[in-house]
Amino acid sequence: MKASWTHFQHIVLFLLGLSPEAGETLLGLRPQAPRHLLSAYLPPGTLLLLLLATVGIFNRRQWQDFLRSIRPWWFLGVVATMTAVATLYCYAEKSHHWRYLLPLFPLLFVGAAGGLSRIASAFRSRSAPWIFRTLAILFVIAQGSHLLFWANQYGRECGIHYKKHFQLARWMDKHLPEQARIAINDAGILPYASERRFFDLVGLTTRGTTIPFRVGYGALAEYLERLPEEERFDYYCVFPRWFPSYKNIGLFGEELFSMDDPYTSGYEKKVYRARWDWVGSGDQPKRLSLMPGWNIRDRLDVADLRSEAEHGYTLLPGPARKRPADLQANLVYHYAGEDRLDWAVVDAGRQHRGGERFQLRNLDPGRPARLIVRTADISGIPGRFVATVAVHLDGAFFQQWELSPKPWRWSEEVLSIPADLIARPELELEIRFLEGEESPFYGSYYYWILQEDEAS
Repeated sequence: MKASWTHFQHIVLFLLGLSPEAGETLLGLRPQAPRHLLSAYLPPGTLLLLLLATVGIFNRRQWQDFLRSIRPWWFLGVVATMTAVATLYCYAEKSHHWRYLLPLFPLLFVGAAGGLSRIASAFRSRSAPWIFRTLAILFVIAQGSHLLFWANQYGRECGIHYKKHFQLARWMDKHLPEQARIAINDAGILPYASERRFFDLVGLTTRGTTIPFRVGYGALAEYLERLPEEERFDYYCVFPRWFPSYKNIGLFGEELFSMDDPYTSGYEKKVYRARWDWVGSGDQPKRLSLMPGWNIRDRLDVADLRSEAEHGYTLLPGPARKRPADLQANLVYHYAGEDRLDWAVVDAGRQHRGGERFQLRNLDPGRPARLIVRTADISGIPGRFVATVAVHLDGAFFQQWELSPKPWRWSEEVLSIPADLIARPELELEIRFLEGEESPFYGSYYYWILQEDEAS
């Protein structure tokens, strides 16, 4: 909160005509990002010019009528909204440079032009108060002192687009097939400068990917797994750091090209072939978890947002000091060969510090069932991870369930459910995490429920 307030103070001072350095020197504010943000597109004092123009539009009587019409709640609401917008954390990312607010900047520029007109009219009128002339001169000096930095920042932004994105678009037009479809994670100039078709993983230009991307790269992988073949893409052109596991688990294929960022290290873009041989690899449990004559009646693919919605999936809150679930850690794992499993498995899931609630359906009442969960230990320390959960069926406590996955390996645990607890075709399950010294959380990736065939 303190950092946001300091950030807000810097922004207000900047818009009123003071540079970030002046705020740090005169008021003792900590150095903040606005010197890398607003100054890339707006000169200091833009808000002051806008206010001058606004004042000049109306005469004194009109202003008096307007001020009388303002309701206190309306005024407080506007101030609260402006404060909230100015302190949003996303604006503190120096690489963004307020570019998502650019559509609003023309309004500020028009207002700034009106403010400059008011200043000019003050110089033409001998009756203008001397204090107004002094303020106008100081404002012009402040603008001039920051102009070179502003021009340099703007040129730097243009250079990034030309030296990286524009050149990358030219490379794709030259080396990739004309009918190729390319997945991107930072739309920007690529769709405009290239003649190829694009699939936006973030969701700015492609419908459906926004929420999975915001939930986590595991949920995005689950979304891609559901794409029909005719909607799949052929290549990735992405920042690899945005998708930490995709290369290792096999979603990214052969690397074809890499373009470094001329100004910011770690933001290189790479072009990969897209692989789709992993699709559906995690839909079945291990053979050792199955029994002859028992068939899968229903399944829940955790982190697949559509599957979760179909099963009424809900995250349960954990201790007050911990979040219910780390949505940014919807991890994707890849493993082959364990327990006679003869295919590679790619799956995504969630970490739980509280628990989860969901429904499984298509059951035969009065018949026993077996619940299988796919889990994994991401600590990498043998013997350390042992998680215990409390299982509730249809709102009533059933039993504790111990999960003991192996380090960095898929593991499946089986829970037998007696016939007398299957009272209807739908079973509501609640899995609550029991915190212990050896288990800071537990992970769930897939649930299956099985029943024995009548013929068996």
